[in-house]
Amino acid sequence: MSKPEFNVLAHQRNQYCFEEIYISDTHLGSPNCASRVLLAFLNAITSNHYYLIGDMIDGQRMRAFKPFWPSTHEAILAQFNLRAADPKTTIDYISGNHDGGLAVWMAAHGISTDDNRQCLKYRGINFRQQMKVDNPLPDEDGVRQPFMAIHGDRFDSTLSHGLLPMIGDALYDVVSWLDRVLNHWTDKFKLPHIPFARTLKHAFKTVVGFLTKTDKRLAGYVGNHGHKRVFSGHTHYAGRKMIHDIECLNTGDWVASMTAIARNKNGKLVQIDFFPIYQQYRRLHNIGDPDPSRAFEALAEKYGAQKVEARSELITPELFNLSKDGYFGLKRGGNRQFKTAYPDLLSLAMYGKNPNELNAGQPHMKSFETSLSAIERPKVA
Repeated sequence: MSKPEFNVLAHQRNQYCFEEIYISDTHLGSPNCASRVLLAFLNAITSNHYYLIGDMIDGQRMRAFKPFWPSTHEAILAQFNLRAADPKTTIDYISGNHDGGLAVWMAAHGISTDDNRQCLKYRGINFRQQMKVDNPLPDEDGVRQPFMAIHGDRFDSTLSHGLLPMIGDALYDVVSWLDRVLNHWTDKFKLPHIPFARTLKHAFKTVVGFLTKTDKRLAGYVGNHGHKRVFSGHTHYAGRKMIHDIECLNTGDWVASMTAIARNKNGKLVQIDFFPIYQQYRRLHNIGDPDPSRAFEALAEKYGAQKVEARSELITPELFNLSKDGYFGLKRGGNRQFKTAYPDLLSLAMYGKNPNELNAGQPHMKSFETSLSAIERPKVA
């Protein structure tokens, strides 16, 4: 009997509903993105409110290297766009450093980095520099705890140290590549997944966080705004901790951690570690189980999601033939280009402009970098 071909999606009859989902650092456009795991997660869950807390699209990498845009990345972007079109769903997208073009775009429309209220609504998504929520849903104890949502890059002093961020990104790519190679062989020989990248990145980010006092700066900034809770990303390591009297929740990433934060039906904030669920889903699929999506029941059993009939359209990479008519090429230097149905979103994340605003598809990098560096950053202690 031949081994069944693996697909990111089984025939799902159900989804698992959370009141809110907080997610960041998916890095679409980078080979480091765990896109099949992320797509399985998005197909498994549904929510009324998504907070996308920065670096969802890796415009920085796509500017610097030959574009990487496989069908799984296109399918993920399609999933968010489908949900944004649902009038019952709200999506707030807070810009980060890797999708810094969005910050340039918003600044050009008068939205400063320190602006908590204003947003640009585009394709049904609310694009923001940061966000302040004064009347949130109640926690499990019935208390409504106001919070802020900020990517967190502005509090990382290493980003202003010339070559240091470039060296860090290069090492990051090497570690991620080694992680993919190592776990290709663990999968091949049916061995447990080894969290190589997660362990190394945690150690590195802990040292950097200690030296730069990134977390303390973030907590101080939130405290100065009169709030006691903040959701952030950037460090790529999920966690929940108190700094002084500020509750800091980090969503992790979809490169090594495969984590998100969700508010379940009881108001409890939970950190979802999705990778073990995905591994079980894949194991059931590979042994020919008639319903491998039952692995997702852990979202209800462990994290308190409400099991509902599938309400969101389920997306697979196979729906996207990226060479077919109707898809548009976004030029990226010379004759290199890639196909996407969303050239506007990718162009905004990369350059802060729509494709038709670029000079014959050839953006002026010096002009873009000048615009990015000119954005006024709030002073932090």
